[in-house]
Amino acid sequence: MAKKGLIYALLSALLLSTMNLFVKMLGSNIPSGEIAFFRGLFGTVAVLIVMYIKGIRFSTRTEACLLCEGSMAVLAWCVTL
Repeated sequence: MAKKGLIYALLSALLLSTMNLFVKMLGSNIPSGEIAFFRGLFGTVAVLIVMYIKGIRFSTRTEACLLCEGSMAVLAWCVTL
């Protein structure tokens, strides 16, 4: 099990480094808000794919908390633009 965690940690570091490389390459041509939006979009799609493959479902017991957290995240994103 520890090996699996190590592989995930290394893969995560590799993917984050690759993402930072692409952000720096696009940084001079595309506004930073747009880059942040697409980073979030691609990250969300990746998480949803993994959830689907592994059969993980969203919790329905805490829908109000999820809605509140999502609203705060959108508000924070709008304020920082």
